[in-house]
Amino acid sequence: MSDATSKVTNPSNHVRSRAMAENENSQLVDYNLDPQMIRQPDYFVYIFSVSERDFDVSRPGLNISKVTLKGCPEAKFDKAAYSLCMKVPHPYPLPYVDQTNGQIRLETAYGERAAMDILNPNQKTLTMDAYIDPKVNIGVGDDLIARGLFLVKDEQCTFRTEEQALPDGKKHKVKLPVPPAAAVAKAVERKEKYYNDLIDKATALEHSNPAELRDSITQNPDYHLAAEYFDLETSWHKKHLKKAAPVVCRNCGLEKTRGAAFHFLPNGRPCVEDWDAAIESGAVTEAERPAKKGGKA
Repeated sequence: MSDATSKVTNPSNHVRSRAMAENENSQLVDYNLDPQMIRQPDYFVYIFSVSERDFDVSRPGLNISKVTLKGCPEAKFDKAAYSLCMKVPHPYPLPYVDQTNGQIRLETAYGERAAMDILNPNQKTLTMDAYIDPKVNIGVGDDLIARGLFLVKDEQCTFRTEEQALPDGKKHKVKLPVPPAAAVAKAVERKEKYYNDLIDKATALEHSNPAELRDSITQNPDYHLAAEYFDLETSWHKKHLKKAAPVVCRNCGLEKTRGAAFHFLPNGRPCVEDWDAAIESGAVTEAERPAKKGGKA
């Protein structure tokens, strides 16, 4: 019998080989690991926003020290605009350390419950518009649903594909959720009600208690957002007009205000593009108008 045959038929070789393999595997795999720790989500709950601003949220009970829910600046002008803030898996993992043995254990929560707690921990149902008794509120200002954020399960979404750039410059395709139009419209409706309530409160305090109004506006920037959204100017909110970006003058090549009929050169002389408007303004006179080509004035 050859050596090769003896190695195959010798059972002691199998025993030694198996023992060695198990010893190696035990160093790579924790057989005490809870399978739930590596379980793939059954589905996702997406959090969207039609608010113009970001919100920094802390939810220690969900192991979230801080997460920024990005706003959608375009929502000020476009009622169909929204931003994707976050996706919450179901089941939602809640790992903790077992104090008796120091091992990591895992509890789970419904994805919808976790998403609702992120948006409004005062809401004990899974219905965004359900009534909340003010007496049981555990925090003031925690209701992000009223401010334009909302949740949608992935089965209610459609999906679109978008190319995004990786840090190395390469592009890859990403599947992004699209919420139902009705859900976006409802979120806009909630936000507008919230903004109107703020404006009504500010109007009442403007004369009855200006000091309280100042404190309220200092603590909550949404007062100014509400006024901007509805294009209001009040004693407590002045419109901030953005200066138009400069453009290059086609006559002299220097920068000038976009749409300006003329501008002044460093030597103090006017550089005119629209002579009719410049003459009407008094910046130049009719006598200074150059003759048209062909010698006609």
